[in-house]
Amino acid sequence: MALKIPVALMLAGAVFFSAMSHAADIKLVRGATGEEDTITITGSFKMGDDTKFQSVALATSRATVFLDSKGGQVQPAFEIGRIIRIKGFATAAQGAVCASACAMVWLAGEPRMMSNFTSIGFHAPYLPDEKGRKRSDVKHGAMVGAYLTSLGFSQKVVMYV
Repeated sequence: MALKIPVALMLAGAVFFSAMSHAADIKLVRGATGEEDTITITGSFKMGDDTKFQSVALATSRATVFLDSKGGQVQPAFEIGRIIRIKGFATAAQGAVCASACAMVWLAGEPRMMSNFTSIGFHAPYLPDEKGRKRSDVKHGAMVGAYLTSLGFSQKVVMYV
C-alpha cells in the first residue's frame, strides 16, 4: 500500500533524509496552516537524542515523525518511542531504511506508515562483548518486551518482534 501524504511533507522529508554516522539529526518542519508538522529523524540513535527529540516534540501538538535510520543505541530509541506514543504522533518511513532501534521507534506511532520502497528491519538486540563480537541474551529481549508492552502491544506482537 502506497503512503499518501501531501507534496509539502514529501519534499520536507526528502530534504532532511541523509545518512549520518554521528548522533541522529532531528528537525521540526512546520506544516502549513491547518496541516500537521513534520519531525524528521535521520542517522544513528545515540545517547542524548531522546532529550533533543523531547525538545522538538514539546514544540508541536500534532506531527508525523519521518524516520530514516539503520539503528543505533536502543535506550534513546525507546525514550523517543515513548514520547511519540504519549504525544499521539504518527510515524512514517518513506523510501527509507528503518532498522533495529529505528524500527522500535516506528512501532510507537499511531498510525504507522511506510511506502513500497521502505525496509523496516527487526533483529534481536545485542551489545558488543569484550572482543567486539555481537552478543544477545535474555535480558536484552526482556528490555524489548517491556518496551513493547509499555506501548500497549499484545503478547502475540511482543513474541513476534
